[in-house]
Amino acid sequence: MIEMETHIKPAVTLGKVVFGQEVVDELIEEVETLRNVGDNAGDKLVGQLHNDEKSKQVSLDFETDVGKKWKKLMDGIGDKYLTDMVGRLAKSECFEAWTNHAYAGDYNPFHTHGCRTYAGLSAFMWLKNPKSIEEAWDEWVSELPEGAPKIPNLNNASGVIDGWTQCVWSTTTNQDTMALHPPGQEWFKPTIGHLWIFPNWLHHQVYPFFGPGERLSIAMNWNVHDSDEQLLLGKSEEQKQEFYAFQEERKKEKEILDKAKEDGFWEK
Repeated sequence: MIEMETHIKPAVTLGKVVFGQEVVDELIEEVETLRNVGDNAGDKLVGQLHNDEKSKQVSLDFETDVGKKWKKLMDGIGDKYLTDMVGRLAKSECFEAWTNHAYAGDYNPFHTHGCRTYAGLSAFMWLKNPKSIEEAWDEWVSELPEGAPKIPNLNNASGVIDGWTQCVWSTTTNQDTMALHPPGQEWFKPTIGHLWIFPNWLHHQVYPFFGPGERLSIAMNWNVHDSDEQLLLGKSEEQKQEFYAFQEERKKEKEILDKAKEDGFWEK
């Protein structure tokens, strides 16, 4: 008997969190409060949400009670992704979130998210689904042979992925996968309460749907702040000493700046 170890080198790691209906309902209530009074997020986003008078993207306010709780929860999820899933000695900072109020014909083109640090995280979570998305999926699944994998088939204009999110991390083809290349893309059916978190460089898009009702989701971005231990991994002793000296110099500069502000220097 020959024993063999498995060594998988993934191209991307996605984390999944499933929230109960109570959390979803609390978020929806907050979102409805902000729907018409919250800050417009669409001016800095690529989402093409314009086919209904209620189509829009609205920033989530982190200063409300719900916003504060959500940010704290997201910071914890970001930290867990970094430490438990990718082994990064770092802390996360969820610095923005926004809602996507999508209606028939609305979509998000192929894009990535930005952040303020070298590494970053992003996520999306579904809060509400139009019936057309669920009905198309149920109809397609009902025609599958018993035990068949539930992998979307796009042949014959099935429409089964209308309103879904697609993530792409490499441009592999069917021929590539036959030659043992791993798949480079995946489709995600909108599922209420499901949150997916991933590196912010991951390309993704949302397909339009064509039935009545609202497809409501929320998206977030995180900055990633590496610890000194992470930054010094693999460094020589000389490089470590240079790093510590640089940090001390920055500390002194900050003390001087803070003192100048206390003395009212900037107001003169």
